[in-house]
Amino acid sequence: MNLLRKYNYLIFIFVFIIIFYISYNSYRRTENIIKTKYDIQSDLVENSIINDLESANAAYSISGKILNEEMKKYSNLLLEKYKKNPDIDSWELNQLKNMFGDYDIYIIDSDLKIVRTTFKEDIGLDFSRFPSFANLLRSRMQGDSFAADKMDISTNTGKIKKYSYMPSPDHKYIFELSINIIERYPELEELNVFSLARKLEKKYSSVENISFYKFNA
Repeated sequence: MNLLRKYNYLIFIFVFIIIFYISYNSYRRTENIIKTKYDIQSDLVENSIINDLESANAAYSISGKILNEEMKKYSNLLLEKYKKNPDIDSWELNQLKNMFGDYDIYIIDSDLKIVRTTFKEDIGLDFSRFPSFANLLRSRMQGDSFAADKMDISTNTGKIKKYSYMPSPDHKYIFELSINIIERYPELEELNVFSLARKLEKKYSSVENISFYKFNA
């Protein structure tokens, strides 16, 4: 009787070990399947995000090259006007803006203040309050060549704009042009990298946040 009981115990232990072994292996297989699926999904999400953002960047880069040519052309016109008439207070900026279309005109003096502009919200803006940008402006003012930034954020409005700079020959002023990129190319609204990032965060549950380290670069 005792022998039979011991035999039953051994059978029970043996069955338990087999069940435990099968369950453990099943758990590990399930774990590996889930991990593999997660890794595949993560790669797909990452590639989708990168492709979407690269497409947006490419579209902005192409439009930026077109705008660079226009900005250089109009900046040279302002330069020629200054050579003929250096009295900037007598300039009819709104007439010039009508010639330039979507562009706003800014005249920045040696104190790095906007003294005249067709964009009234920025009149009097003092760039000397922004040391890094102020150094760049001073360098451009002392130069003799046209320069254009990539798309950037307007200090006062927060809108995505593109800016260009041309120093006057006597280095007293910088003639700046700006354009609202979305107003010129409405189709780029869907490729706004900031709103696109927010959409991607909502679309993929595994994406917690998309941050931009140095946007203007």
